[in-house]
Amino acid sequence: MLENSEAPWRNREEVERRVEELSKRLELVEAERSRLEGELARAKSEQQSLRRALALERQEAKNMETRAMELIKVIEFLPNFYQI
Repeated sequence: MLENSEAPWRNREEVERRVEELSKRLELVEAERSRLEGELARAKSEQQSLRRALALERQEAKNMETRAMELIKVIEFLPNFYQI
């Protein structure tokens, strides 16, 4: 009869041990998730920053190309100007 009364107690200890183990694992997973969410936020911020920098670089390249074309037109015009 003693064995029957001890069986639920052992089972309860196992359940409590398992709950504690799972709680610790949950804490670790939540900490990892939090770390990864922070990393994701930093990566998204960096991506936006890089996109802005790329857009500025493209605009600068376009402006330089426009200026170069203007200078080429001036250079092409100069020989005709001095012949007059």
